[in-house]
Amino acid sequence: MRQNDLSEKLIIFLSISLLLLFSSCAHMEKEPETGAPDTIEIAKNYLTEGNFQKALETYNVAYNQYPNDSELRSNYIRTIHQVKKNADIAFNREDFAQAGSVYRVLLDNYSHVKDLITSSSFDKDFLISRINTCSKNLNEKGILKYREGNLREAISIWNDILIFDPENVEVRKAIDTATVQLKNLQK
Repeated sequence: MRQNDLSEKLIIFLSISLLLLFSSCAHMEKEPETGAPDTIEIAKNYLTEGNFQKALETYNVAYNQYPNDSELRSNYIRTIHQVKKNADIAFNREDFAQAGSVYRVLLDNYSHVKDLITSSSFDKDFLISRINTCSKNLNEKGILKYREGNLREAISIWNDILIFDPENVEVRKAIDTATVQLKNLQK
């Protein structure tokens, strides 16, 4: 009889434990998945400051954590388009250093944002093309300053290119050449 009492109590205990566990799990599933409201504010502040990389990083981290949060997703998409708009505006006013830097941020984040973008005018090839155009225009400006004898300004322009096009061997050589000439002139 004792064995039966113990078995019944164990069964009741296990049944109650399972009910509590299932109840807890059901409650957890029903809670809406939401990103921290602070995330949107933080990212907006970065965007306002012009720190596009931090804005996109902030959204990316939160979006990976809360992929079903529609408000977070829509703000992330809006921010991506705002960053591109800033790059396009700089490009159109021929501020190629700024435009190239912002296009580079978009390209560096492209693997994270490509599934959020529906516009065909915003793909990896477009970003690479814009970066190359910015680099080419600044390089021509640097060459012009170099030929005018303004070596410091030429070097500065070429250094701007390396911010968004760090693998540009031609520009690195130009900087090295102009730096040597500048040092020789200072002697």
